[in-house]
Amino acid sequence: MKTSIKMLALTGIMMLTLVACKTVGETLVENGATPFTKSETIAYISGKTQVWSKGGAFHATDGSLDTLWSGTREVGTWSVTDEGALCWHIASWGDGACDSYYHDGGGVTTVYKGTAKPAQALHDGNILDSL
Repeated sequence: MKTSIKMLALTGIMMLTLVACKTVGETLVENGATPFTKSETIAYISGKTQVWSKGGAFHATDGSLDTLWSGTREVGTWSVTDEGALCWHIASWGDGACDSYYHDGGGVTTVYKGTAKPAQALHDGNILDSL
């Protein structure tokens, strides 16, 4: 009897672990969202300034990147993975700074570091000097 209870508890823990491992993106897709393709992400972000809470980033059509965060400007490059994720390449930011975009009920949702939220405002051209 004790062995059966232990096996049942272990099975429950394993199932909870599997559910916890589901990514935010997988959950969005299960709820009807569709991920951007590589070409959709490029068309969505290229030549635009993405506005953030403390600044923004201008994604030039040539792949260069100009950022402003809390009054500090930095430059780098941007790229899009085959899966459609937008990645920023700035030495001081380290690796792994990527956003994934999803078509979600007529809007756009972004996932960054495991958190989903409505996509940041985009403006044509480089408006960093006005932020």
